[in-house]
Amino acid sequence: MKGFLQILSLGIIAIASGCATPVSNSVTYAPNYDTPDSQFVPVKVQALAPDFRDEYAGKYVVFDGAYLSRMEQALIGPPGDRPFIVSDFRTAMIGGPGMATAQPLHLIYHIDDRELGRPFVELQALNAVKIYAYVVPARTPFTTKSQPARISRGFPIPVVVLIKAVPTSAK
Repeated sequence: MKGFLQILSLGIIAIASGCATPVSNSVTYAPNYDTPDSQFVPVKVQALAPDFRDEYAGKYVVFDGAYLSRMEQALIGPPGDRPFIVSDFRTAMIGGPGMATAQPLHLIYHIDDRELGRPFVELQALNAVKIYAYVVPARTPFTTKSQPARISRGFPIPVVVLIKAVPTSAK
């Protein structure tokens, strides 16, 4: 309770003084959208199914998949439960290469990060794509690419945030 009151008083002081962020600017949030490709862990789309996603929480991952479609909003929710709609994010649905997955993976990206979604606008369904992403742990705030100072709230489950999508030729 004492810590909460200290944070509350710092917030009130910061607001009264016109400061936009009441907490220390030394805090950095993931993901780093400039992470070198060599830092990404190769995985299969199936490994990122909602039931197992927590095993990759906090990691940068790369995988080959097949583009299925995209939605103007994100549907986020635990497996077997009703998802909720997050209107300030978009979703790209990716299946395994050759559609070897039973359910598609939902990647999310902020609506202001239009350039991240550009490859999906230009792709046709079932085209091959290499995905670079970050798995945000449950209840962990994260940044957007276009506005690194904007911190998005954490979600109750781990989510897969798009870093970049690279169309590839089918093999």
